[in-house]
Amino acid sequence: MENLIQSIKQHGILQPLLVSPVAVGQYELIAGERRLRAAKLAGLEQVPVLVRDVADLEKVELALIENIQRSDLNPVEKAEGYRKLLQEFGLNHEEASKKLGIPRSSFSNTLRVLELPGELQKALADGKITEGHAKVLLGLATVAEQKKYFQLIQTDQLSVQRLSQAVSGKTKQRHAPVRNAQTSAYEEDLSLTLGTKVRIGPKQIVIQYYSAEELAELVKRIGR
Repeated sequence: MENLIQSIKQHGILQPLLVSPVAVGQYELIAGERRLRAAKLAGLEQVPVLVRDVADLEKVELALIENIQRSDLNPVEKAEGYRKLLQEFGLNHEEASKKLGIPRSSFSNTLRVLELPGELQKALADGKITEGHAKVLLGLATVAEQKKYFQLIQTDQLSVQRLSQAVSGKTKQRHAPVRNAQTSAYEEDLSLTLGTKVRIGPKQIVIQYYSAEELAELVKRIGR
């Protein structure tokens, strides 16, 4: 929470809270309780909000959740549904996972498949690789490495275990900096405030976006 408070003090609320009107001039908070508490502790008197009619909102939300929970969705379709739930209802990962009745870690891991390059997303959707393969590939540092090991999966029929062993043998040869808990906490709070995946690397911060519209919204939020 402290990291989120400091982020809000410096940048303000980057992801609007979601509210619904209950009377003239009165609103009920639908999503964003943690951001609101942090904003109060940061001394903010006003916060940005998105106003939605709760009846209409619930109908759309329930329809989306029902669609996400269909058993015939492939992992990419499910991840796209998760992303839509975040974007359209102003939720963070914890709030969305509670609505779906799944662990937050499961929600976040599924959403991560959208970080794969398009070619690998298609392979996952088509069943050419499994979610286990995708998880291992996501641990690689570059798209080039991801594509290289994807080709090995295809040519050598690598199981998830063999792929993991191959990747582990490679990564042991590198001397990557050890990530500390503080960096992970910063990543989590930035992801919550921006509403998208944020990765902090050596002397750089990488912000994930999925469309031109989302990029424009991120630039708008950061520029506030």
